[in-house]
Amino acid sequence: MRLTRAKHLSLAKGGNMVCKNVVKVKDPYSHLVVTIPPEKVFVIRNHRGKEIRIGLFRSPKTSQYFRALLSSAYNCE
Repeated sequence: MRLTRAKHLSLAKGGNMVCKNVVKVKDPYSHLVVTIPPEKVFVIRNHRGKEIRIGLFRSPKTSQYFRALLSSAYNCE
């Protein structure tokens, strides 16, 4: 999938705030399902104009960053 226009939007008010809404995601490093909030949320649009939300998470066990898809209804508070 080729993205023609990518725009970084931090959905958190005030810049680099940590989101408080938790999400269930699978940690690719520990292979466990964890419930954590994303540190940043990126909103990009594909060539058809559909919004895709990607969250940047930090693994609680290994402290490594990973990305995961978020639902379109996710709001960062």
